[in-house]
Amino acid sequence: MKSIVCAMLLAGLASSSVYGAQPTGCAAQEQEIRNKLATASPWAKPGLEKALGEQQEHCSDSNLRAEREAKVNAAQAKVQTRQQKLAEERDPKDIPKRQAELKDAQGKLEAAQRELNR
Repeated sequence: MKSIVCAMLLAGLASSSVYGAQPTGCAAQEQEIRNKLATASPWAKPGLEKALGEQQEHCSDSNLRAEREAKVNAAQAKVQTRQQKLAEERDPKDIPKRQAELKDAQGKLEAAQRELNR
């Protein structure tokens, strides 16, 4: 009985360590390409293999982070612009349009922030 309990505990620890540490940055990109490659159709594999080689050759975590930070900064500026346009809007018929534009910009900002932390 003890051996069964020990085996279950070890299996739980092994699975938590596998699922607990998600790769980030370039490692996450590489893993994503490898996952796609594993299930890709024969016609898609050459392109994915090329993408994997390019990613391995050119990706650096610092450059990737800088690119993602630039996207977040651009998205923040877009949100500020949309907020300002909404605040300045005088035509009641155009307010829903400005609100939709702001909501879209906020969604893009959230996506960029999630990508930054990935």
